[in-house]
Amino acid sequence: MKKLLLLAIALLLTISIASGCQSNKGETTSASADGLPKDANGNKIMTMKVFTNDASAPTRVTNFESAAEKLNEELEKEKADYRVKIEPIVKPMSAEDFDKNFIFASQSNNAADIYTTSYASVGWMAEGDYILPLDSVKKEKVFENIMDGYWQPVTWDGKAYGVIQDTEARVVYFNKEILRKMGWSEEDINQLPKKAEAGEFTLNDMTDTAADARKQGFVKNGYEFDRGPNDVPMNFYNFGAELYDWKNKKFVLDKEKALKTFEWVKESRESGVVPAQNMTTDKAEKLARMLNQETLFAQGGIWDEAKFRTQGWHKELGNVTTDWIKQNVGVMNLPVVKKGQKPITVSNPYVYVVSKNSKNPDIAKRLLAHVSAPELQAKHAVETSHIPFTKEGQEHEQVKANEWINSVNYLTNYSKFTGNHPDQTKYSKILIDATSYVMSGEMTPEKAVGYIEEQMALNLKANSVIK
Repeated sequence: MKKLLLLAIALLLTISIASGCQSNKGETTSASADGLPKDANGNKIMTMKVFTNDASAPTRVTNFESAAEKLNEELEKEKADYRVKIEPIVKPMSAEDFDKNFIFASQSNNAADIYTTSYASVGWMAEGDYILPLDSVKKEKVFENIMDGYWQPVTWDGKAYGVIQDTEARVVYFNKEILRKMGWSEEDINQLPKKAEAGEFTLNDMTDTAADARKQGFVKNGYEFDRGPNDVPMNFYNFGAELYDWKNKKFVLDKEKALKTFEWVKESRESGVVPAQNMTTDKAEKLARMLNQETLFAQGGIWDEAKFRTQGWHKELGNVTTDWIKQNVGVMNLPVVKKGQKPITVSNPYVYVVSKNSKNPDIAKRLLAHVSAPELQAKHAVETSHIPFTKEGQEHEQVKANEWINSVNYLTNYSKFTGNHPDQTKYSKILIDATSYVMSGEMTPEKAVGYIEEQMALNLKANSVIK
C-alpha cells in the first residue's frame, strides 16, 4: 500500500513538473469563461483551421504559421486578449473528392476556416453561399501590385470571393539530348524557347520535328499533351477559340475553331506523332518518358520541375538535379498555329477562400493579408516551382536567385483562364470527352463538334453560346 502511495505521489509530481514546463513554453494552462483555452499569459487561443488537398505543396497551409506569428505580434501591440494558432490540414484527395468533402463539411457546420483551391471553384462556392466575400481584403497594401487581370479569376457577381495564392503556366517540355542526336546545335536548342515565344517555331514545326525523331528511331512518342481540365483547353485556345464569356458568364462553342482543333488531334493521332492512348495516360508517365528520352515533347506545368527533382521519375538517376535539368530539358510555350501569332498558356492560380462557417472571419481576413507577404510568396514559389502573384513577390531576393522561376515567369504574360462558373466542371468534362473520342477514333472531328453542341444544350442550357 505504501509503495502504491509513493508511486501516486511521484506521478503527481511528474505531471506537475510537466505542466510547469508547458507553462514556461507558453502552452495552454487554463480555459476562459467561454471555454476557449488560454496560454501562459492568460490570452485566449483562437485556433484557425486551414485546409489543402495538395500534398505536393504543403506551404499552401504551413505558411499560415508564419502569418500567425506576424498577426500575434500585432495583437500584442493592440493589447488584444487573444492570440492565434494555426491548425494546418493537408489531406490528399482528388478535386472531385475535395468538392464533396468541402460541401459535406460546410453543410454540417464543420468546415475549416480557410481553404485553398483552384480559382475555378469560386463560382459554385459563392453561388452556393459557402464562402465569404473578401472585397475588404482587396484593399490591403500587400495586394497593390498584383499581376494584371488576377482579380478576375476570384470575382463572382462583382465581388471578390478569394485571394490569389500563387500562379503558374502550362508549357511544353522537350528533351535536349534527343535534339542533339538529331543534329541540332546548342545554339539552336537554346534559342528554341525564344523562337516559340516569337511565333517563329510553329505547331507544325513541332509535330514535324517530333515525326522526324520517331522516324529516325530516337523516340517512341513525338508529342504528348495533358488531359486535364486546364490543359485540354490550350489546344482550342491555340486555334483561336474562345471558351468562356466572362462578362456574360456563358460558355462558348466556336464550331469552326473547334473543328480545326479536332482535325489537328485526328491528324496527330493518325500520323503517330501523338500516341492513341494519350488521353488515358497519366501526366506523370508522359513527363517521365520525356525525361527518359522516350518522348521528345510533353506538355506539363512549370511546377513539374519540382517533381523532376523529387519524384524519382528518371529510370537510372531517380531524382535529378537542377543542373541535370538545365543540361537535358528545355521548356517553351505551346507553339502557335500560324507564324507570328501571339502564344497562349492556361494558368490555374490557386486561391484562398474563407468559409461562412468560420467563427472568426475577421481573423481569417487578417491572416490572408499576412500570408500574402512577399517573403511567404517567395518561400512557396521556390519550394514548389510556382510564380508569386505580386511584383514584390516576384522581386524578392529568393525568387530572383531562383534560375528556374526566372526562366519561366515570362509565360504568365500569355495567361488565359478557363472560367469560374459553377458549371465549369461540366464544360471541362464535355471538352475532354470530345477530345478523347477523336483521339481514340470513336468520333470524327465533325461528330465531336456536334457532340459538344448537344451536351451543352443538355447540361448547360441558357449558359451557352454557339457560334
